[in-house]
Amino acid sequence: MTLQQLKYIIAIDIHRNFARAAAELGITQPTLSSLLQKLENELDVRIFERSNKNVTPTAIGNKILQQAKKAVNETERIAELVREEKGVVSGSLNLSVGPTIAPYILPKFIKTYTSMFPQVKLSIVELKAEAMLNNLQTGMLDSGIAISGHIHDGILEIPLYTEPFWVYIAESCWRRLPVFKPENLEHEQMWIMKESQCLRDSAFSFCKSRNIGKRIYEAGSIETLIRIIDEN
Repeated sequence: MTLQQLKYIIAIDIHRNFARAAAELGITQPTLSSLLQKLENELDVRIFERSNKNVTPTAIGNKILQQAKKAVNETERIAELVREEKGVVSGSLNLSVGPTIAPYILPKFIKTYTSMFPQVKLSIVELKAEAMLNNLQTGMLDSGIAISGHIHDGILEIPLYTEPFWVYIAESCWRRLPVFKPENLEHEQMWIMKESQCLRDSAFSFCKSRNIGKRIYEAGSIETLIRIIDEN
C-alpha cells in the first residue's frame, strides 16, 4: 500500500466517477481502475461498489477512506512544517464559509489574505454547517467559518467575533421596545430566514416562535427580508 494509492481512492470517493477522478489525477481511467483493483486485491476487500452509473464506497471502504484521508493529511503536514520552519507560507488552504456569513466577510478576507500570502493557493466554498463539519472531519477542508455551537470530536472551535441581534421593524409596528425578546412576536406578522440560516438550534433562536406569527415567508437572504418589511 502506497501514499499514491491512498490519494487515488480519495479522488474516486470525491468524484464518485472514474473518468473525472482519473482526469484530476492526470492518469487514464483504465490505469486508475487497475490500481484500485490492485489495492483491493492486496487488502482482500472491496473498497467500492461499481456499476454503470454509480461508484459508492462499501462499509469497509468508508472506514478505509477515513484512515486514508487522515494518513494523507498528516503526510502533507510534514511539508507544511518544513515551510513554516523556513518562514515560507505556501501550499494550499481549503476554507469553507457559511452562506449567510460569506457576503459580509469574504470580500475583505480574500483581498487581505491573498495580499499577505500570495504563494498560498486559496480555495473557498460555501457550505452549511453540517456539510462543513463532515468535510472537516474527513480532511476535505482545512478550516471553516460558521455560526458557533457545532463542537464535535476532532474539531477545534475558536471564536472569531460576536455581533448583536437586530430587529428590523416596520414604521407602523406598534411594538417598539428597547429590548426585543422572542415572546414579543406573539401578535406580529413574522418573516424569517430559511431553516438552515436562522439559528434554529440556538437557545436564543427566534425561529422557535415561527408558528406564533400570522404569516411566515422563509426568505433566503437578509436583503429580501428588508425589502419585504419595507413594502408590507
